Amino acid sequence: MGSKEFIDTLKLMEEIHNKKAQDYADPNNPFSNFDVAEYGLHLFTSDRDKCFAWPIFTKLARLATFLNSGNAPNNESIEDSFVDIANYIILWKCDFMGRNKENPLTHELSDLIVLMPDKQTNEIIQYYEKLEN
Repeated sequence: MGSKEFIDTLKLMEEIHNKKAQDYADPNNPFSNFDVAEYGLHLFTSDRDKCFAWPIFTKLARLATFLNSGNAPNNESIEDSFVDIANYIILWKCDFMGRNKENPLTHELSDLIVLMPDKQTNEIIQYYEKLEN
């Protein structure tokens, strides 16, 4: 007979899995969020860019699940998903600009960042300011 703690952990994993699956996947395709992310990864050739694209496309799949079904999320709010996507985009932009400092095509983009005044964004800004100094 297995340990009670082990069995309890498996039950907890099942509960979390089921809630997350409802938030991230189409009811007719439990892997739909991975399908969307896979599609998104094929749009980029750089492995580094793919690292940033993956969570964005996963969050987009999550948004599609809610916005198309009208169901409320089990975990983080729909607004949180929008903010997560915005943060991933800004992180990606900062990383991309840092990797392409010598590329004249990127210099004009440096003034296009739009920041949301929240604690997480301020922490991200401070982190990248430290890297630049």
